[in-house]
Amino acid sequence: MGEQSWPVDGGECLREKCGLIGIASQNGAPVAPLIIDGLRALQHRGQESWGLAVPNKEPYHRLGLVSEDLTLATQVAGGYDDSVAIGHVRYSTCGPTALEYAQPIMIGPDFCIAHNGTISNLEELFQVVRGPGEVPPGVNDTRLVGERLLALLKEKEGDWFASFEILTRELDGAYCFLLITKDDEILAARDTKGFRPLSLGWHEPTRSYLVASESIAFYVVGAKLVRDLEPGEVVRLSSEGIQSKILAVDTAPSHCTFELGPAGDQRLPGEEGDRPTAGTKIPVRWRHRNSRSRLGSARRVGLLGSVKNPLRGGIDEGPLREKGRDTEFHRADPAGQGGN
Repeated sequence: MGEQSWPVDGGECLREKCGLIGIASQNGAPVAPLIIDGLRALQHRGQESWGLAVPNKEPYHRLGLVSEDLTLATQVAGGYDDSVAIGHVRYSTCGPTALEYAQPIMIGPDFCIAHNGTISNLEELFQVVRGPGEVPPGVNDTRLVGERLLALLKEKEGDWFASFEILTRELDGAYCFLLITKDDEILAARDTKGFRPLSLGWHEPTRSYLVASESIAFYVVGAKLVRDLEPGEVVRLSSEGIQSKILAVDTAPSHCTFELGPAGDQRLPGEEGDRPTAGTKIPVRWRHRNSRSRLGSARRVGLLGSVKNPLRGGIDEGPLREKGRDTEFHRADPAGQGGN
């Protein structure tokens, strides 16, 4: 998603929901085919365009659905042997459906960025990045964020966490960002209120960490949910493992109602307690869609076939469980089941 524009009369045009996925393998396995499958699972979040980015190359963009030409999508994925990649599906409520608005977006030679959400103080950000003046129609807020982050990286001598800490204080809105760097790293960040969903997963066959807007993307590729990213958290994924830091915490976390869905066997964001097992009776209530409520939808469109709901038989927590406010480094153990 990410870009923001204004109609002729000056009224603001909001864009709400897009899909993000990023994968970093620790054994050098090509991950682009998994990105394509993950984007298909997230297609309900955006149908206007899709894109794929790997380090040190121009992003690939295409209008329409991933599934409109699966042969082409498969060929595109087969052309990349990179062990890290990110993908994006775009949705907007107004403005042009054009290839120039597709994401991820390349920010110089340093990184590509993709965005799900809306930046509400775009005017302030524009003046910081471009100087005094009115925000022109059709300005791309994702590109502005990328340019600001690039400037902060130079100030902080390449320290991603320090740069994101400043950026987080400067931005208002509901957002998640996903970046891939020239150094084969993935950065994922969630806003301080947790408006937009973002989850962490683990794929044992390729020994990969994944981040995605919804965990349905994990199950489609045979990965497991580890946990949701916390509001205000930034994680860095690479072949070496994962680093995590919570940069800011809002005292009153919020979740967008459009990111909720009906499912009776899932926990609310931040809810304590064990996951339900087979036979457990739980009242039906609105649950966070990020926590596996898209399994039924995926079956209906033929993405999962007869895959069993992992909740019914229990699910391992994966290689990463918890982390503190400071940066921690985690390397998956040989079995991919725990440890740091």
